[in-house]
Amino acid sequence: MSSLRATNTFKTIKKMVKKSKYFDEDKTRFI
Repeated sequence: MSSLRATNTFKTIKKMVKKSKYFDEDKTRFI
């Protein structure tokens, strides 16, 4: 269950990154 939630969050972040390149740096730090 926890893994599924993490995957969902990652998908959302990936979507944000695709929309805004500014989040790319934040995403790298998030991981």
